Amino acid sequence: MATTNAALTRDWSLVVGAAVGRALISLAPSGALVEIAVTGADGTAQTVSGHLLDVEKGVTRDLLGDGAIWARVAPMSSLATAVLVLT
Repeated sequence: MATTNAALTRDWSLVVGAAVGRALISLAPSGALVEIAVTGADGTAQTVSGHLLDVEKGVTRDLLGDGAIWARVAPMSSLATAVLVLT
């Protein structure tokens, strides 16, 4: 997977498809709170709260497991947008 940036809003966005075998996800510095979650398929958007992404650490496919990886700016964040760095 080549390095890309994913712009996030408060709506869930598919950031890594279920078929992608390796991924590193980190948050570009912004101060936003970002949630991540995993579903079984690319077309199934998350409907519950996700896990907060640690600002200082990334997360990998190995940690999250199989499935589609989704992200959004957390509802309690003071900022409405954020950028994820995907590798």
